[in-house]
Amino acid sequence: MRLMSEQFASLYGHSAQEIAERCRVDLATARRWKRGATGIPYAATVLLECDLGALDDKWVGWKFKQGQLVSPEGLTANPGDVRAIPFMERIVTGLREDVRQLKEAAKEKGLVCDDQPLPDSWDLSPLRLIAV
Repeated sequence: MRLMSEQFASLYGHSAQEIAERCRVDLATARRWKRGATGIPYAATVLLECDLGALDDKWVGWKFKQGQLVSPEGLTANPGDVRAIPFMERIVTGLREDVRQLKEAAKEKGLVCDDQPLPDSWDLSPLRLIAV
């Protein structure tokens, strides 16, 4: 069970009008919640916080904010971005296949086509630091 102070924290930054509209309650009810005259139902705090973790544990920390899906790390996606994911996955799959075929063709011609080396294997000895 949430503490009363935690319930009221979800009201900060929201006007009574916004609370009433988002929670689909009468404006007088939203005002009572805002001034602490009555407790706030858990469902109302979930609506106000826009935390998807209330719906499924796999989505804890994910929120909706200003029409965007926001990850716990702060990455955002709008509905168009989300809809584009399957198409982007197909493009990436196609590009990976193209790269595989190009590497195979290069190998058949005797060309070396290694993946880019990791930074810890780079030879930086030719580089010199210039004192300023």
